[in-house]
Amino acid sequence: MRFGLLLGHQLPRPWAPGAERALFEEGLELVALADGLGLDRAWVLEHHFLEEFSHSSAPALFLAAASQRAPRIRLGLANTPLPPGFGPAARVAEQVATLDQISGGRVDLGTAEAITGAELGAFGVDRETKQAQWEEVLGVVARMLTELPFAGVDGRWARMPARTVVPRPLQQPHPPLWLACSRRDTIRTAAEKGLGALSLAPLEPSEAGDWVGEYRETIASERCIPAGFAVDARVAVALPLSLHEDEDEAIERGIDGAHFWHYAQAHYETFGDHRPGRTDLWEEFAARRSAVGFARACACDVRPDCTIHTSSSTPAAA
Repeated sequence: MRFGLLLGHQLPRPWAPGAERALFEEGLELVALADGLGLDRAWVLEHHFLEEFSHSSAPALFLAAASQRAPRIRLGLANTPLPPGFGPAARVAEQVATLDQISGGRVDLGTAEAITGAELGAFGVDRETKQAQWEEVLGVVARMLTELPFAGVDGRWARMPARTVVPRPLQQPHPPLWLACSRRDTIRTAAEKGLGALSLAPLEPSEAGDWVGEYRETIASERCIPAGFAVDARVAVALPLSLHEDEDEAIERGIDGAHFWHYAQAHYETFGDHRPGRTDLWEEFAARRSAVGFARACACDVRPDCTIHTSSSTPAAA
């Protein structure tokens, strides 16, 4: 087992002058610390317009800076959205290859369809066809990173004549390919396409065991038809973690951030009525947290007197 970290650049209101600058500097320092401690990977999310939840709209730029402070750790683009509304396939390939060169061949490319209405609507991506768009573009990006020259494509969503896509990635045939997963069927898709599975959903240990078992069985079977030119048979699970020698202090320092992360995610993905530039998500969270299973006093895994189990009662888990 290897350990890493996942950054989403969460920034609750109120936003003081210089807050975003401090957020990114802190993130760079954290990646450098993780590198020095021997952690294996630093994953960075990509999201757009999700105020307070994630100010991480250009993860390749952030990781390029991180690569110069952290010389060893692998650098993961956690959930690069591939539907063409987010940008042409060639731009994805160019950024990945550039980052791979700058970092000395340390990039992992995680891909995604995108979920939130805020992002899909802004970029004009049809929710009903976004999975098919992701699937087509994934194969195109893998070809662009491998073919010299790229022979061109005339697909339903991706179209480009023959061109040499430069720079070329340092890793051959291309950086490892992953799929960001939030459901069991997406982990199954990752296995069927020979992709690493990066689970961003909270999982119970017994549940995770079943999912990983099915993943390994599928990726070793004839059902696995690789989307790229190499199979990356690995599973990663993102979980909130707060470390301190004193357990109560670890809970005290980490509980607000962990709870707000899940509340904000659910706000954008399920129940939220968001007004751009007007909704104060932190204020809303502070007022509603107890009613929706995020009471601050309840860290139920270690406090047996608590009657609310946040892993099953939160909007994010539901």
